[in-house]
Amino acid sequence: ALPISRTLAEMRGVGAKLGIDPGVVALDVFRDADVKTSMLQDMERGRPLETASIVEAPLEVAEKAGVPMPIVRALASLILLKERLRAR
Repeated sequence: ALPISRTLAEMRGVGAKLGIDPGVVALDVFRDADVKTSMLQDMERGRPLETASIVEAPLEVAEKAGVPMPIVRALASLILLKERLRAR
């Protein structure tokens, strides 16, 4: 499966554990579209990334729900590393 599909599956797993059915989400709609996320746009413009709300909070919720998110965790680690290196 594509990384985005696996990422969505992990996020849906957390939602399911919490009793949330997201239905169709924006990432499903734009999966194959030529769209830049707000985080990518911020990175390209040299702006600080919103890592606390976009990266760290979902992992915290997943951890509290007892749902492993290995793909999201790996992506989060790469994003946080990129942000630290960029800040130097």
